Amino acid sequence: MDRLINTLGLFISIIFGLASIIATSGDSGDTTQTVEPETVPATIAIVVPSNNQVYAGGEYVSFVSQISDASATETYTYSWDSSLDGVLGTTANLNLNTLTAGNHTITLTLLDSAGNTVDSDSVTITVGESDSTSSNTAPVAAITSPTTDVSFNVGETITFQGTGTDAEDTTLTDSSLVWTSSIDGAMGTGGTISTNTLSAGEHTITLTVTDTAGSATSAFIIITVGGDTSTPTVQITSPADSSSATATYDVSAGDTINFVGSATDYDGTPITGDNLQWISSKDGALFTGGTYELHTRSVEALDYEPLKEGEHTIYLRAVGASGTAQASITINIVNSNPVAVISNPPEECPDSNTLCQTFAPGEWINFQGTATDTEDGNLSGRNLEWTSHIDGLLGTGESLNIKTDNVDALGNLPMTDGEHIITLEAKDEWGASGIDSVVINIGTNTSPVPSIIYPSSDYTSASSTGFVTFYGQADDAEDGSLNSDDMEWYRSDQEGKIPAEEASGAGLLTSSVRLDISTFETGTHTITLVATDSMGSKGVVSRNITVP
Repeated sequence: MDRLINTLGLFISIIFGLASIIATSGDSGDTTQTVEPETVPATIAIVVPSNNQVYAGGEYVSFVSQISDASATETYTYSWDSSLDGVLGTTANLNLNTLTAGNHTITLTLLDSAGNTVDSDSVTITVGESDSTSSNTAPVAAITSPTTDVSFNVGETITFQGTGTDAEDTTLTDSSLVWTSSIDGAMGTGGTISTNTLSAGEHTITLTVTDTAGSATSAFIIITVGGDTSTPTVQITSPADSSSATATYDVSAGDTINFVGSATDYDGTPITGDNLQWISSKDGALFTGGTYELHTRSVEALDYEPLKEGEHTIYLRAVGASGTAQASITINIVNSNPVAVISNPPEECPDSNTLCQTFAPGEWINFQGTATDTEDGNLSGRNLEWTSHIDGLLGTGESLNIKTDNVDALGNLPMTDGEHIITLEAKDEWGASGIDSVVINIGTNTSPVPSIIYPSSDYTSASSTGFVTFYGQADDAEDGSLNSDDMEWYRSDQEGKIPAEEASGAGLLTSSVRLDISTFETGTHTITLVATDSMGSKGVVSRNITVP
């Protein structure tokens, strides 16, 4: 015996439903064999009719089946056969009054999707000869509540309602209507019965109606009564009703959502507290309990982020004594995009003669903008970003000053020459954004162009005395028409500009200077007009004056 024990050791280990049999041998080493657990095949049973039951000729015969241990992944078909009449039908249940008189062996065969026989059951019934002289019509049975394929909890009160009508007897009542369960047997009589004692399992409930002539007909439904693994009943009532066909709720970001739900266990016990769990398909676990008011942006009040923008499936999961269940609704959180507006530089210059969007190197540019958001109100600071499609991020805030040709004391970077698309992007607290943009141009400053209007050409005085007035003007590509303050007159026979008191029209778009001919020596002299733009660039034009 000891040698046998030393030679062969048998260990059985069951891990996650797999049985592994491990045998060790001193001669051949270790070997391991994994054995899949045996699948229990489905079984079929004929519940109605019972064996050796007798029926009158022409009487309706109800055929009721019950399947057990059915695989959720298999599709089954049924075949009812009579030893006298052949194939009767291929559904789970039948109701026929066309059977031939005689002794029938009724066989019900359960087939899988491949057509293989899974199980079968048989009963023997006797059908009498039809009485051709009888004018009695078989009654009609109907179950009106509950409908078939409904589930109930153990201990739950279930009310069954049915009717029986007959051509001769009209409406049948009381003892003419008999209720039976395929598991628990007789349940009661009459058009309405209630019970809370049905056993756990799948029941075929049969209502058999018998008229005064003895003819009977049956109707049937299938219901399921849960056992210890019955799941709770869960419902969300706010912000939308989970029992509704369209359980959808739209809400704006920043609004408060009132969540309300409830659940009861299979035995009617309310489920509360941490056993009620609210979950979002986008944000995961939210909170617990039957009610909660959630402000979609109150991050400070919660230990999790607020609900994200978009469509959420909200689940209320109930954890019962022996199982869990959940209800769900759909909420859609809509977050409006902020609106950004650039006020400076303007998109269009107020004066066609003003180049408000063109800047020279070294010129300061003031960017100004605002942004508003439906949910967050006015945005500022880091929520406003200025960018150039050439130079990238320029800065943040409602106002920004940048010098284009050098880094200023605040560390602002220069802007590259060329045409820039300047964008102000406003972002709200959820990251939604709105933009505005303007095009500006930064390039080499163009010198102004002055012109002497009068005299239109070189001037020759008729005498050595008298006066002559020179008139001039200047235009600039960036600044437009320059005024007289930006223009200065010079004469070649004197140093410095002509004294200001000799100029006229200060601040106007033209400049003039009145010259005393007697102050000139005989000969030719040069009168010069110098124009200076806002960037310091100068333009020069001259006329000669000849004195005899």
